[in-house]
Amino acid sequence: RGVCPYCDPASSFGCDDGWDGSGVCVCRKGYMGDLCDQILEWQASEWSECVGTCNTKVGTQTRVMSCVNTATFAVVPSSLCRGLPPTAEQACIPPECPCENGVPAGMYLVNMSQAYADCSYILSDATCPVSCIGDATSTGVFRCKQGALIEIPICSDPTSPINNVAALSVRMVIDGVPEEAALDPLGYLEAS
Repeated sequence: RGVCPYCDPASSFGCDDGWDGSGVCVCRKGYMGDLCDQILEWQASEWSECVGTCNTKVGTQTRVMSCVNTATFAVVPSSLCRGLPPTAEQACIPPECPCENGVPAGMYLVNMSQAYADCSYILSDATCPVSCIGDATSTGVFRCKQGALIEIPICSDPTSPINNVAALSVRMVIDGVPEEAALDPLGYLEAS
């Protein structure tokens, strides 16, 4: 007949002490070891990258759930852990689309082979500087947002005068405000 150690009733069903018994504790679900004193618990890996179509709000990320002996850090069969494992999949928002092959052809004074090599793939919300030919100087960068270039740099010849050109002109109409107020707001206010 086996000799029984003390078996904690919270973590075991007691000792297998029958005539043919082994004299070991019979562990409840969630416990392991000779004395059923090793706790088993669910542990999760890090969440994966979000998988889904870029520029959408629908994606999925996953993680691996394992039943682990907290004393030995050994992965044990899932059937030994108590309860259901925590969720292994969740919704997420995929990253925004990058700008691919977005360098416009034939840009003036731009080192195009360098621009294609450095800036043909730009992550969304990222930038890429431009290399100019010779003594030309660059202004601005390639800037990507949701798969589109929202800023394109220029290279200027240092021997020619640089002209300031408005990059964007906006015309806004507000009900009840005369057009001349929009064209010359300061003059309109002074005349009023």
